[in-house]
Amino acid sequence: MEKKKKIITILLSLLLLIFFVVPYLVPVPKLLGTFPPDMLGKEDSKFMVVNKLKVHYKIYGSGEPTIVLLHGFGAYSFSFELIIKELSKHGTVIAFDRPAFGFTERPLLENWDGPNPYSSEFAADLTVGLMDGLGIHRAVLLGHSAGGAIVLLAYYRHPDRVAALIFEDAAVYGGARLGI
Repeated sequence: MEKKKKIITILLSLLLLIFFVVPYLVPVPKLLGTFPPDMLGKEDSKFMVVNKLKVHYKIYGSGEPTIVLLHGFGAYSFSFELIIKELSKHGTVIAFDRPAFGFTERPLLENWDGPNPYSSEFAADLTVGLMDGLGIHRAVLLGHSAGGAIVLLAYYRHPDRVAALIFEDAAVYGGARLGI
């Protein structure tokens, strides 16, 4: 009976090794016939180079206030599809895809010259960089989920650029109490 358990354990370990380790050892060939992100967006998609990165964004409405929407982890500007047009009745509304999400460029770190484009600091600065590119001095920043931590960091890094913060089910964590 004990010998049977050992054999089953060894077989299961080998299967796990095959399924979870071996795929990382096999080189992935370059994909052929793919399209660049700017060909995949919808009719309302726009692109702008911000902080050396091609950023996908959507803009609706006009006037004040300007509201910039930041999505959570694993999401992208599509997350705001149901509310962006409604919010735009009250001013300018912008939603953009952070690096690694949606249609914004995903640079390979070994070819990238600059701060880590996947860091929270870069995302906070990218938010303000997009505002600069669109000629927006101050905006209300709305952060959903992990976007909540980004808008908070944008406020701390660029307080004069933030008119207000809105947290929607924000994933803001830490030991300090914030007096905002």
